[in-house]
Amino acid sequence: ILSELGATSHQLGCLQMVATSIFGGVKVFSNTLKEKNDGIRSQSESPFSRHIRSTLLVLALLRSSSVVLGLVSLKHVPASFTETIKSTAPLFTVYFQHILLGMRTSPQVLCSLLPVMIGLVVCAHAEISFNALGFWAAVLNNIVDCLQNVVSKKVLAKVTPIRLQFYTSVLAIFVQIPFILYNDA
Repeated sequence: ILSELGATSHQLGCLQMVATSIFGGVKVFSNTLKEKNDGIRSQSESPFSRHIRSTLLVLALLRSSSVVLGLVSLKHVPASFTETIKSTAPLFTVYFQHILLGMRTSPQVLCSLLPVMIGLVVCAHAEISFNALGFWAAVLNNIVDCLQNVVSKKVLAKVTPIRLQFYTSVLAIFVQIPFILYNDA
């Protein structure tokens, strides 16, 4: 789609968010109707509180960035190389969990991540079709994705997974619209 049809990564990313928003909206609103019909009081989640709103906006920014960076990476390097870069996810997740959630990781787990990082360096160095833009887009995509997962874990105590997916998808569309307009101008 990116190479052969000439779509931009922002257009494709926005289309992905639109699809997620539509399907997520159907699920969220059907659950809301079901809860009302069953007389069940909705969870005490208020997605419109100031803290939740700001967290959802941060997640939408992270989500938009992750989608676009992933697509940029795929445009410039092979998919297998992008997936190899994703093998660094445990290292970044451990780091962000420590910084944002205060979770500690055992030294044994940290040591087990070293061979993964060494393997990544070897793979990156040996990649025939290495492209710096694709490489850094893949690395940044991985970092942003790990950060998004840790922040999501933090907010899931207040918002259900379905609502989190829906709200961040809708907000991500609005984040991507200026980029699409800029690229099409």
